[in-house]
Amino acid sequence: MTEELADTIALWLLLPSIAVILVIAFARIVGLPTEVKQRRRTEQLKTLRELARSSGPTLEFDWLRCKDVAFAELRRELGRKGWRFVDEEITSTGWLLYFSREEGEPAKQTDSGQQLRRELREAALNADGFYPLDTNRYADLTSAAISRIVRDTGWTEAGYSQIRRGEVVRLTRPGTTVVSRAQESFTDASDPDELRADPAVQARAAEIKREHGFDPLSPQVLGRAREQHRTWGKSFNRQVGLAFLYGFVGLFVLGGTLASAEGENLAMLLGVSAVLLALFGVSVFKAARIRKRRNRDIGPVLDAYAELRTLAERQQ
Repeated sequence: MTEELADTIALWLLLPSIAVILVIAFARIVGLPTEVKQRRRTEQLKTLRELARSSGPTLEFDWLRCKDVAFAELRRELGRKGWRFVDEEITSTGWLLYFSREEGEPAKQTDSGQQLRRELREAALNADGFYPLDTNRYADLTSAAISRIVRDTGWTEAGYSQIRRGEVVRLTRPGTTVVSRAQESFTDASDPDELRADPAVQARAAEIKREHGFDPLSPQVLGRAREQHRTWGKSFNRQVGLAFLYGFVGLFVLGGTLASAEGENLAMLLGVSAVLLALFGVSVFKAARIRKRRNRDIGPVLDAYAELRTLAERQQ
């Protein structure tokens, strides 16, 4: 290999590598899509709590201002301050929600430690296997105090989560399989307990059990599906990573070869790039096969759960 060809190939590999490093650095600063969505949701919860402190007998606001907050959670947050849902109105520019509170009724005030204990005693795992605890609501408690209460009530941090004030922390029950942040949400992470409380959803779940032989709201069924989802997700992510590596290196070796091709090394470099691109194709094929097998294994459970979630939203 000539020195000129070696320099050209090195340049073709160096520049994309720098670009990848910059993209990774940008993602670390700005955050992954799930982290961005979580930050947006945290900001919306802050806005909602500011609205909840409003005085007067009535409250009106546009749900689109807090569109990442589920309606059931929104009602719980306002209910803690004495607000009661009255009506809604969909207009050309927004989705207006109306709440009321009797004139002069004091806003509910509770010791933060007691309130946190009560929240965790009443909390339930969502479909992804965790409970999102918003520590913004307990700004007067230290991180150590929150951690102590979390453990006293039988919860633990999910995965690599750490309890820090002002952040949303993923909590779970010991021994529970949790869908990791690197994987797509199991079923939009809605709360199975809320679905189980809806009579229409219960009736449809019973029909699904008779038709397909499984209860989509059963904790055991959801737990097994989460385990399969996580197992297939790890295999899928591994193949996607390999495909990116092989494709990235293969394309730039090929590009560098064609840009400064010399008969002496052309065949060898084309062979190397062909092998890398072949490995890229194999990884893509394996990833597609893994996703197909994953959908075959847990697709019926996910589809049934999504149907029940949609039915519950229509009932609200």
